[in-house]
Amino acid sequence: MVSQNEICMVVVYMGKLPIWMPAFLTSCAHNHTIDWMIFTDSEAHYLDIPNNVYLKPLELNQLLSLATHVMGCKVSFENPKKICDLKPIYGDIFSSQLSQYEYWGHCDLDIIWGDLQSFLNNIDYKVYDIISTRKNTLCGHFTLFQNNMEINQLYKQVPNYHKIFQNNIHYGFDEGAFSFWLDQKLRKKELSFKIFWPRKYSADWPELEIKPLGWKWSKGKILSRIGEERIYLHFMTWKKSMSNIDFTGSKQQSFRINRYGIWSKKGKLTQEVKFILPLHWPKLLLHYFKKIKGKIFLTQRLEGPIIPEHLREIS
Repeated sequence: MVSQNEICMVVVYMGKLPIWMPAFLTSCAHNHTIDWMIFTDSEAHYLDIPNNVYLKPLELNQLLSLATHVMGCKVSFENPKKICDLKPIYGDIFSSQLSQYEYWGHCDLDIIWGDLQSFLNNIDYKVYDIISTRKNTLCGHFTLFQNNMEINQLYKQVPNYHKIFQNNIHYGFDEGAFSFWLDQKLRKKELSFKIFWPRKYSADWPELEIKPLGWKWSKGKILSRIGEERIYLHFMTWKKSMSNIDFTGSKQQSFRINRYGIWSKKGKLTQEVKFILPLHWPKLLLHYFKKIKGKIFLTQRLEGPIIPEHLREIS
């Protein structure tokens, strides 16, 4: 594999690839200066794979063998979700496949990418060793690392790190223990790395539950209903209800996204209603009713009872 790109995002996914893969791949194709490497045990011959996406066959037992080799301890588990604990170690596990890149990162498949290239250029990413889209935490769905041995083996400095990988429990090592250790070391000035993690940049939970309507991807950009741009949309909480996508290729120019699916064109009335109304709109109404009621109660506590104007003289 020969690529001129300097950045490669890594995904490890076991099981059948998700229904929204054409949308994921379309959004990757529009970030042509970034590569994606997807290690999977799933068939993908039916997909239209862009030039900057590489699918690599990998079985779970092969992954565990590679992890055991680089980590120096037995890595054994059967729970596919546990793979997420290995994310900060991908640079070490897949060092030979990533050797040509200046930066590597880890991400998920339940994502539609916006203009990731512009975001990285705007923050002048090359001055940083690590880049995360969450505040003061390494983000599981997007963290970028400078590709060198010192950073790729940082995980080995986390106390008792090896114990995390010897059972089926998903600990969230990337966003949990590893992030906490890294933050503490930086605060104590025991590490000299430069990290970019000032705030949250993606559209994901809980925002998608509060504002689930009107999200769309258009010519490489993720836009909210009012036209606000985000660098990507992470729909983790929509996966179970997302059951429809109306295209198969990776050359779409625009499509809409909600908890039910992804559409490139107008659908039936029932689909349009679903796009307008959130799944939990009765609960939302109850939520806002309680919120308004709470504000009235607070006003009464602070300012006294609310008395109609025509009764004020009597009182």
